[in-house]
Amino acid sequence: MDSLNVDLLSFIFTLLVAIISVVWTLSNIRHNLEIQISSIRNEFKLELSELKKKVELLEVEVRNESEKQEYFLNDLSKRIDHKSFRLENWIQDINNYLEKHGEFKARTGLNRSTE
Repeated sequence: MDSLNVDLLSFIFTLLVAIISVVWTLSNIRHNLEIQISSIRNEFKLELSELKKKVELLEVEVRNESEKQEYFLNDLSKRIDHKSFRLENWIQDINNYLEKHGEFKARTGLNRSTE
């Protein structure tokens, strides 16, 4: 009976060691997976942060470019209005000169004489 008790105790001890070994191995696997998940999560957060910064920079660049275009178009519009006004005055001056110093009457122009 003593050999049966020794064999039973040996089996229980071996079974206990095997269970502890499996639990230890599973615990290490879980720990390594958690470390890898944490690492991937941190890399993802870093990439997301960098993408947010890039988007913010692009928004600023687009806003600046839009302001430049608006300024350019406003300036261009003012220049065209100014040149148009000068051209109208120049044409009017020529018509007035020709009407005063010659027998010329403009059929179409800025100064139509009423007859």
